Amino acid sequence: MVVSTAPLVMISHSSRDKDLAESLVVALESQGLKVWLASRDIPIGANFAEEISRTISALDFLIVLLTKDAISSPNVKVEVSLAHGQGKKILPVLADTSSEVMRNLPHDWKYFLSLTQVVPLTDMASTARSIA
Repeated sequence: MVVSTAPLVMISHSSRDKDLAESLVVALESQGLKVWLASRDIPIGANFAEEISRTISALDFLIVLLTKDAISSPNVKVEVSLAHGQGKKILPVLADTSSEVMRNLPHDWKYFLSLTQVVPLTDMASTARSIA
């Protein structure tokens, strides 16, 4: 059995951005990254909160797909907060090219992302190569 040494990456996103997140997963996996996405990887009937918390404890870094919906999502905020509290690397990927998201970033988000480089989402393949 071959054990993968690829980092475990979780994508935190608003449910409204599911299609965008799924496209990013495909692009990242094509770069050899092991990606976890709640909507795909949590078994039916499992406890969502427990599975997400367990995954955050095990991941190498959290990608947060930054959109106006994501920063207003209580679930995304909890995921970012958990990752931050555990000292996990957080990589924000800015999906909203209007820059409205960054201008209107709430203070708690500024705190979570204060020492983090924001990666602009250009096209999926280029962004995935940058992340990998």
